[in-house]
Amino acid sequence: MKYTRKQLTEIAREAIAVPQDNWEDRDSSGAQRQAGECLSLLLSGCDFEVLHEGKGGLSTDNHTIWLSLSFKGFGYFDGGSGLEQEVFYLPTKARLLRCGGGDWYR
Repeated sequence: MKYTRKQLTEIAREAIAVPQDNWEDRDSSGAQRQAGECLSLLLSGCDFEVLHEGKGGLSTDNHTIWLSLSFKGFGYFDGGSGLEQEVFYLPTKARLLRCGGGDWYR
């Protein structure tokens, strides 16, 4: 599936709206923070690529959206080494619906 920036930001907003009392996994806080950082970079207009099979072994499916985002990091401003890239993951809309506002990471 092809995702737009608007669709991804909507998914990320929903992904970070899980109340802490609903977290069910030791890694849930990390998943929440990571989704928040992804949202921030998407809202900042950073370039992104949805990863599909063949890209570093990560493949977007009906459960998880894998994204590579490019952004101006430390090296860009302190030596001009270009953009940094980082890989993020978000739940799909279907995964969020299945969880019904609960912990999508579990």
